[in-house]
Amino acid sequence: MLQRDGLRAEVVGGRGDQAVDVLAVDAAGRILAVQCKHTSRGRRVGSEVLYRINGTAGAAYGAAQSMVVTNGSFTRDAAAWGKRHGILLADRQALLAWAQDADHICQVVALTPPY
Repeated sequence: MLQRDGLRAEVVGGRGDQAVDVLAVDAAGRILAVQCKHTSRGRRVGSEVLYRINGTAGAAYGAAQSMVVTNGSFTRDAAAWGKRHGILLADRQALLAWAQDADHICQVVALTPPY
């Protein structure tokens, strides 16, 4: 979907990925680091996921922005922490809008174009 939205995207997830699953680069050369979390129905992603990507996205990958995407939801603490630290969050509802409604990533989360 990142590629559909005009970004160059590369899967980097796996062993030693340093809390980043996908790196995407926009037309201006800015890097977006994305962590994807699949949850069981009704489960929530906690703050520890955000702590990890916040600590590694810029340092390890030179990312200007980081985002966590889940098919579930986020705990209240995770949502508050992400907002405070500028980490973009896409929960199940946002993911559906992005995938099914073909909304652009900038419509789904508060990314500043040209992302």
